[in-house]
Amino acid sequence: MFRIDTTTGALEDTHTLEASCDCFAISPDGSVVAYGYVNARIAVWDGSNYNNVVSHSLSSHYGKAAVIAADNETVYFAFRRSSNLGNRLLRFNISSSTPEWIYDYPIGSGTLQDGIQWIDCSDNGKFLIASSWGCEFGGGDEIQVFSDDSPSTPIITINTPGSMYHADMSGDGQYAIATGKSVHANLNGAGTNLYFIQVQALGINEPAVSNSLHISPINPNPVINHFNVSVSLPLPGNVRMGVFDLSGRRVQELLETQQTAGTHNMVFETDLSTGVYLCRIYANGEVASRKFVVTR
Repeated sequence: MFRIDTTTGALEDTHTLEASCDCFAISPDGSVVAYGYVNARIAVWDGSNYNNVVSHSLSSHYGKAAVIAADNETVYFAFRRSSNLGNRLLRFNISSSTPEWIYDYPIGSGTLQDGIQWIDCSDNGKFLIASSWGCEFGGGDEIQVFSDDSPSTPIITINTPGSMYHADMSGDGQYAIATGKSVHANLNGAGTNLYFIQVQALGINEPAVSNSLHISPINPNPVINHFNVSVSLPLPGNVRMGVFDLSGRRVQELLETQQTAGTHNMVFETDLSTGVYLCRIYANGEVASRKFVVTR
C-alpha cells in the first residue's frame, strides 16, 4: 500500500499488506486502514507512518471485506472459512485488539456456501449490512443486517433467489440496499436483483443527534501543542474529559466540572509525544470521543 500526497506527488509511506487485498478498507480521511488475509489488521496514520494497532489471527479463515465507520474507531471485517462453509463477521474498536463481537453464519446446504462479497455500515458504526453468495443449493440468508444492540442475531434477513454481490447503507443507518445475480454460488445465470431495505420501518431508529452528547472534530488535526474542541450537552451535569492512547490508557486529564446544557467551545494545551489519541468525554451516562494525531 502506498500513501501519496496528492498536492505534491510525494510518497509519504509504504505499508506492506498480506497476501490478498480482497479485505481492504480505508477511512474517509485516510487515517485508518483495515486489511487482512489470515489476520484482521488495522493500521493508523501517526503523521509520518501507518502503524498496526490491531492484529487478530483467525484459524482456517480468509479475509473477504472490511469497512470503517466515519468515527474512525469502529471497524468491521468479513472472513470466509477455508472450507467455503460459513462466514464470520467481526467488530473492532481500534483501542482494543480483541473483537467487540463475533458472528458466525450458520451452515446451510451444499459444499459451496456463503462467501461474503461486500459489507457497509452506518456512520456511527452501529448498523451493518452484509451481502453474500448464499448456498450452492439454495437456502441461507444472502442479506443480513446487524445492530450493535443485538449482535448475536441479525435484525433483518432476506433469503434471495440468487447471490448478492454488493451492499450499501445510508449514513444514518435507516436504509440499506443490496444487489446481485439470480443464480447461486458458482453457477452462471442471467438477470439481477435489487433490494431496498427501510430499517426504520422495522423499528430500529437512532435517537436524534440534538438529544445526544456530541463532540466536534478536533481542530487543528494533526495537533502540535494545542487544540480546539466543541462539546454539545443535551442536559446539565458533571462533565469529565480526557485524552487516551490507543491501548485505552488515560494519558491526560482535560477537565472535570459541572457544565450547563448547550454548546461549549474549549481550547486545551498538550505536550503529548507524536502518536494517535482519543479525546473522550463522559456526561450524564453517555460517552463520545474523537480521534486526533499529535505531531512534533
